[in-house]
Amino acid sequence: RICHEPGFGKFVGLASLSFLIIELIFLALGIFIGCALKQHKQSGSIAVWAILGTYFLSVLIGMNADLDFLKYLTPFKYFDPARVFADLRLEPGFVVLSLALAVLFVAAGYLTYNKRDLYI
Repeated sequence: RICHEPGFGKFVGLASLSFLIIELIFLALGIFIGCALKQHKQSGSIAVWAILGTYFLSVLIGMNADLDFLKYLTPFKYFDPARVFADLRLEPGFVVLSLALAVLFVAAGYLTYNKRDLYI
């Protein structure tokens, strides 16, 4: 059984951490889009399209090894579950890149945010 394999608990923890990091990237992207757009109602749609686009890009990269150089464009390729399970560690470069992207998107959102009224 896989549940009793040594290191499986560590893999589950690392996989959960990688999911959290990917979610932080998209949260920060959504914050930036929401702050940058004049029409705030479009921000949800654009964020969903960004998530779908990067997911489908990761699927294409997985299907064609020649497109491996595009893995930096999609957070879904930063933490490959098979590699995490084999190595029992996250790639430090991708962790730094992910956190840098999240900080960059939040900072860009802060800089583009204009004082505006809340539409309730």
